[in-house]
Amino acid sequence: MKNHILIYFRLLQNSIFIRSNIKITMESANKKPIINEQKISTSYRKKLINEFIVFCIKELKLQRPINCKVRLTTNKKETDTYAHFDPNNNKIVVYIGDRGIADSLRSLSHEIIHMSQRQQGKLKPNSGETGSSEENEANAKAGVLMRNFGKIRPEIYRYSS
Repeated sequence: MKNHILIYFRLLQNSIFIRSNIKITMESANKKPIINEQKISTSYRKKLINEFIVFCIKELKLQRPINCKVRLTTNKKETDTYAHFDPNNNKIVVYIGDRGIADSLRSLSHEIIHMSQRQQGKLKPNSGETGSSEENEANAKAGVLMRNFGKIRPEIYRYSS
């Protein structure tokens, strides 16, 4: 069984539209992620993710218009790493299985930064290589975004994905 969340966002001149197509099937039906005996519901997870995407869009001042599809999955076979951005179709895939929400959101922000780099014409064929300036920028900015979002929503450090 797959456990995934699809999120589409569109930026227009003065508006951000987010539409979530939540499809959650827990691989073990009676088990839900718990950290410090706190459960995270699907609806609250969706709210945090949507809020985080809006936060990233505003902080990064993404250019408009843009359409993006975000897929959060527990199926490790969908990505060779924890996350990736496909600039050919504006699609982000983030692996969320066995990871804390803060870690998953950091990966999401890293890929949103790559999307921003694409808008700015910075992405090159080797941009994803370890140590490239684009990869280093995405790593650094993703860390800053997470720390700033964590000040607004400190509960992200208490939940598992």
